[in-house]
Amino acid sequence: YNFFKDFFIRKNYDIIHVTNPMRGFYPHMCWKAAKNCGIPLIQSVRDISLLMPYSGKNYVTKTYKNLLKSINIYFINKYVNTVHFPSEFVKNLFMKNELKCRYAIIPNSVKRTEQNKIEKKQQIIYVGRLEEKKGIYELIDAFSSIAENNYTLLLIGNGEIPINHIANVKISPWQPLQEVYAKIAESKILVLPSKEEETFGRILIEGIYNETLSIGRNIGALPEVLNNDEKYLFNSTTELILKLKNIINMSTEEYNWEIKKKKEYMEKYNFNNHINNFIKLYKKTVKN
Repeated sequence: YNFFKDFFIRKNYDIIHVTNPMRGFYPHMCWKAAKNCGIPLIQSVRDISLLMPYSGKNYVTKTYKNLLKSINIYFINKYVNTVHFPSEFVKNLFMKNELKCRYAIIPNSVKRTEQNKIEKKQQIIYVGRLEEKKGIYELIDAFSSIAENNYTLLLIGNGEIPINHIANVKISPWQPLQEVYAKIAESKILVLPSKEEETFGRILIEGIYNETLSIGRNIGALPEVLNNDEKYLFNSTTELILKLKNIINMSTEEYNWEIKKKKEYMEKYNFNNHINNFIKLYKKTVKN
């Protein structure tokens, strides 16, 4: 506490913006020092770690974790001026846990990079961790049902899940971002089948920016990112198969029209909009 207080007094900041708390670091004393120095503070909450405190100890009880959660919410309400959330989904989780301070919702952004027009392949792509909770097995099952269309499933990422050789399923380790974008751009469909309640879903935007239609599971913040468009959301393997077939059977004109509509909506995640929204939030916070 004394370290933060002395530091803030020396620097004489107009505003302090704390990024998402890292595991093992809870910024209670930082919040308190800012409050006592009269400096407005914004806390970004990009995941639910403050509601689900991490511990590598198996013997830590649910009661203890609930206590930590209550402490976190108590100190946020007491010391933080504004909490920044990336989605309505995350905001609602915190509101259910008695968050009472001001908040602002500013979505994450994707900085667009111009890609050369790449010819589409009969390819479905997933980019992310290769873990069971990411819905990989369900994606493979759905893909197996449309294999007669001569499509390939490309999984890009690292993980420990055992995937035996399956016809037309390719696995690639992490690659530089521009190479990943090129793989997305040559694919016809991008799927995010995560069983976790994702707090955002940036890869769905990256798919659209690279002119590839994106499908996501209908949980967490994914519906928000996809504008709650049911044509691109699924709840089960059967629904995922139907969504995949719907895109596969689109004419080129239909596909390009869908991309055009999606890209217009995705402009809300433009990098410049992201920066401008934060500038507005800073001004409003200092004024208040």
